[in-house]
Amino acid sequence: MKNKLQEIMKTEKGPTKIKLSLYFAFLIFTVSFLALSGSFTNNNEVIKNTETNEKNMTQSISFLDKQEKLLKANHSYKYTISGNGSVIFDGKIIDGIDTGYRENNDEIIKYKIVEDKVFKVTKDKEEEYDDLYQNIEKKNLMFKDLFATFNSSSAIINRQENNTIYTYNIDGTSYIIYTDAESIFKIEITSGEYSYVYEFNY
Repeated sequence: MKNKLQEIMKTEKGPTKIKLSLYFAFLIFTVSFLALSGSFTNNNEVIKNTETNEKNMTQSISFLDKQEKLLKANHSYKYTISGNGSVIFDGKIIDGIDTGYRENNDEIIKYKIVEDKVFKVTKDKEEEYDDLYQNIEKKNLMFKDLFATFNSSSAIINRQENNTIYTYNIDGTSYIIYTDAESIFKIEITSGEYSYVYEFNY
């Protein structure tokens, strides 16, 4: 074998032939190794997964479905109401039961709302409470009624890369609804000197 290599090296094209043989051997080894290790299959799977993720990211539910989700799905919320003083409602709705805290300049109270009945919670005691909203326009917290008004009105729609924003001006009140692909995550209402900012997490 050694003698044959020496004879080939002495010929004019010998070194070139040997180099080409080595290149081919390396190429065959590399292809065989990749095939056995499953790299081609993994790459295909990565491409398929990427395509699936991109399709899922571009899917979006309708504005009506997002409204329905806010009305029925479990979520936490924070309502910040400014005007004649500032009031913050910080709570969550789980299986239709609304529990949270109302904070203003004077006090913090814990509340619970079950089927439209409001209770003030103190330690282990619950008693009906009629003054949860005080000087706040309660109609601006009635989301089902607000959505019915929106759905019968015209909106300015601003579509951004990840969000869609709906703006309504109804009877001198401004409503701005911020949505992503799956939900309403923020509502802003401006009525006279009052502003309402509602934030939602699902």
